[in-house]
Parts: sequence; structure tokens; C-alpha cells
Amino acid sequence: MKDYYSPLINKEIQCSSISNSLSNDYVHKISLYNELISRYNDHKDGKGPMLTEEYKSYLVALLKKTSEYNDNSEKHYKELLTCRQEMYQDFINIALVTGTVDQFHKFNNKLNESLTKLDEKSHQKSEEIKAILSGVNVTEIINEFFIAGDLTDERFSSSNKTEDAINTVFKPLLSFFAFKADIESKVNNNYYGLYNSYNAVLENEISSRYKRNWLAKLLN
Repeated sequence: MKDYYSPLINKEIQCSSISNSLSNDYVHKISLYNELISRYNDHKDGKGPMLTEEYKSYLVALLKKTSEYNDNSEKHYKELLTCRQEMYQDFINIALVTGTVDQFHKFNNKLNESLTKLDEKSHQKSEEIKAILSGVNVTEIINEFFIAGDLTDERFSSSNKTEDAINTVFKPLLSFFAFKADIESKVNNNYYGLYNSYNAVLENEISSRYKRNWLAKLLN
């Protein structure tokens, strides 16, 4: 029994950890984009520091950090898919060994119903944000970002691409990140609900088997 139960516990912990990392990726992206927007607004209003090479390096570092978290979220998403597939197999393995397949499927079907509803909401939001991002020229926005606040640049204030993007693109995008972090947290909680519910069944089965073995030894 231990050969099946311990891997399941370890896998549940692993999947939950990756899920938390994925949620945190979205939260960190919100923080970084908010900082970039704040820096831009200060530049535009003339309240920010001089656009020195040192300060440009700081802004570039922020942009690189957002890219890193974009990569992290993709990596954690793929890892989570694999982890949950493996966890499902661990559930099946111990369900077969303990003869609790029907109980497991009962809880798993309930989980799938909840996940389907969350997935539908997530898909709808994803389609909405895709429509908003369609046609957005990220390079132009970033270029103008570094022009803002530089009074020596003849292109200063000649374009509002970044300012327009903040209102029409970045604000909905930040709301989307917050939504994705919340959705992943709810998904993780649903998996935790499955684990707790089915774990109670396993504990009863393990306890019952122990008692039967103890009684058999006593009678012998």
C-alpha cells in the first residue's frame, strides 16, 4: 500500500507547488507592468528622473523581467499539465489496488464538472484579450516608452501610442492576469478538494485492512 500511497501524496504536493508558482507568475507580471506604467506616466508628466543610461538600464531590466515571467508562466503551465496527468494515474493505481475505483470516479467526476466551468470562463476571457491584442505593435509601444520624458528627443510628445495602449491594452491585460491567477487558485483548490475527499476513503480502507490483518493474526 505504501508503494502507491506515498507517491500520490508527493505528486499532490508537487502539483500544488507548481500551481502556486503559476499563480504567482501572473501576480508578479501585474506588479512589473504597473511599475512600467508608473514610470511612463512620470516621464510623460515630467516628474520622473532624467533618462540617463543608468535609468534606461533599470527600465530595460523591468522589461526583461516581464519577459522572464512570461516564459515562467508558459513553463509552469506545461509542467502542471504533465504533473496532473501523472497524479491522475497515481490515483488510478491506488484505486485499483484498494478496490475504490468507483469512489474515486465519483469524486473525480465532480472535479471535472467544476473544472469545465472554470475552463469555459478562462477560454472566454482569453478570446476577449486576444481580440484586444490583435494588431498591437509592441515594438512601437516600447520605442515610444523610452522617448517619453526625454525633452531632447524631437519625437517627444509627437505620438500617443504608449499612452493609448495603457488605457486600451494594458489595463485589460492586467485584469486578465489577475483573473488567470484567481482561476488557477480555484483550480488548485478543486484538486485539493478531490485529494481530501478521496484521501478519507483511502484512510478508511487502509485502517480497515490493518484491522483485518491484526484480527487474522490474533485468531491464528
